[in-house]
Amino acid sequence: MDYQKAYYHLFNTMTDCIRLLQQAQQEMEELACQTPSPGMLLPFPNEKKGKS
Repeated sequence: MDYQKAYYHLFNTMTDCIRLLQQAQQEMEELACQTPSPGMLLPFPNEKKGKS
């Protein structure tokens, strides 16, 4: 097995995945900035109604 070739392939594939995730996050942040805020969508799971 050519370990150097395998390492470079793994490294390049992981780098591509990181870039893709960063691009998706940036696109969603831009979309969120362009969309009017509806307020809180869901309460936190540990919050109870009427609790201060």
